[in-house]
Order: sequence, then structure tokens, then C-alpha cells
Amino acid sequence: MLSLLRWLLLTIVGVVGVSFATVLVMAMLGVTIDLSQLRGSVESSASRALERKVSINGPVVLEFSGWPSIEVRDITVANVADGRADYLFTAGLARLDIGMRSLLKGELQIGEISAEAVNLYLEHDAQGQANWEVRPQHKADPVEPQDRHEPRFSFIGLDELSLQQVAVNYHDAALNKSVLFELDTLYGEASPGQPVTLAFAGHVQQDRYDLALQGEAIEQLLDPTTSWSFSLKGMLYGKQIAAQGELGRRSEVPVVAVELAV
Repeated sequence: MLSLLRWLLLTIVGVVGVSFATVLVMAMLGVTIDLSQLRGSVESSASRALERKVSINGPVVLEFSGWPSIEVRDITVANVADGRADYLFTAGLARLDIGMRSLLKGELQIGEISAEAVNLYLEHDAQGQANWEVRPQHKADPVEPQDRHEPRFSFIGLDELSLQQVAVNYHDAALNKSVLFELDTLYGEASPGQPVTLAFAGHVQQDRYDLALQGEAIEQLLDPTTSWSFSLKGMLYGKQIAAQGELGRRSEVPVVAVELAV
């Protein structure tokens, strides 16, 4: 009996060791795996959560490396049935890189978030109902309060944020007014212990903006007990601006104070 248990233990250890070695080799070689066969289950889960049809029409690719990444192309989220546009959201590309070493320590450090060719169609109908709000079909049963647990992973930083060709279209049916906000490019960094930086440029209707933001480290921003200071400068509506601001909390509600100079 002891011999059988010993061999069983050795077999389990061997399988785990081989599996870990395989993942390690894949990470070192940068192996890419096509996960497109999982699109159906992801679409179904997302559609149920949002109560509208979610489609992934392009490939889904997972790449093993020191920073494993997942890349998804051609995503659409359907609009409400009576909406002006066919879709609430579309994206040509979305990519996410996560640090493996940080995960092993229970920390979530994101290497890169990038997206391209994103369109967001927001609207209020004549009754003031927003199309981005989930409209419940029935009254949910009351849920008993549960004990609150600490999150398993703590977010510690984002090394790189990159957005290109983002358009936000907003329409108010009651006022019969539309606004177009275009973000041509956005690049930001929020590495642990380093200042948060954002540089973004685009148009609001026909007016150009080109702005740069710098703030205190991400740890300060994530700490609910302290305020986070930042500065903003650049061009807005054809004028050079400079601003100093502070983001804090009051009764658990975010509060922003800004001093603007034109």
C-alpha cells in the first residue's frame, strides 16, 4: 500500500513538473495559440451579462511569453432594439499583456492595454433612457448580504496604455442634439513608483485638442485615504491651457478640484 501511494505521489509530481516545464518553455519561446474555437462560449457569457448580442468576428490569439498576452480582433456589441445605431460598441483590435511574475506574487501588473479602431455610440432616447444601461427584464429577487472578501490579486500598475482611432458618438433624442468626440491617439504610462503620464490628441466636433497630463504615482491614485495631484497642459479650443488639480474622496464619492489658467 505504501509503495502504491509513493508511486502515485511521484506520478503526480512528475505530471505537475512536466506541465510547469512545458509552460516555461512556451513562455521562453513566445509560443502563440489560436483560441478562436472558444469565441462561442465567450460571446454567450458576455451577451447574457450585457443583455445584448456580443460578437467576436476575428481571431482570438494567446501568446505565451514573460508577459503573456491575449489579442482579440473585430468585436461588436449590439445596441438596444430601438437605438439609432446598429451597435453600442465596436473595436478592430484589443490587446492585453499581464506580468507572469507579478501574478505568482498575488499582484496584477499589466504590461500593455491597447485598442484600435474603437467606436462607441451613446444615446438618450426621448424618455431619457440611456442605451448603455442594462434594462432588466424582471425584478430581481432580493439577495442576502454576503461577507465581503479581499480581492485575490491587488492591482499595482499599468506600464503602457495605447489607444488609436477612438470615436465617441453621443445623441440626445429629447434635445435632438449630437456630439462627436474623436481621440486620434492616446499614450500613457503608470508603472509602480513612477509618475502617471498621459498624452492624448483628437477633436471635439471640429475643434482640435492636444493635451498632456502628469500625476503622482499610481500607488497614490489607488490609495482611498489620500488625494492624488496632477497637472494638465496643452491646447484646447485653439488656446493654450494649464491646470493643476487634485482627485480625492468625500464620503466614498470621487471629488475633483481643478485650477485652470488660459
